[in-house]
Amino acid sequence: MQQSNISFQARCAICNETVTAMLLLKREEVDAAVRQNAEVTVMHLAPDGDHVWALTDQEKTRLRNRIADGTL
Repeated sequence: MQQSNISFQARCAICNETVTAMLLLKREEVDAAVRQNAEVTVMHLAPDGDHVWALTDQEKTRLRNRIADGTL
């Protein structure tokens, strides 16, 4: 899976911290995923290795809003 250059503040499901997560989808795929409410996978680097998880519905809504208002 190719990582995009899009970062997003999200709560890591593994370490339970708010982190700057990188979206693991291309920009076009992110747009389609949030429109369809599909799974959006993100990752961040952590001392114990990469943490990879899916955004919650609330985080997908924030992502969708940022896309709509042009801030992402």
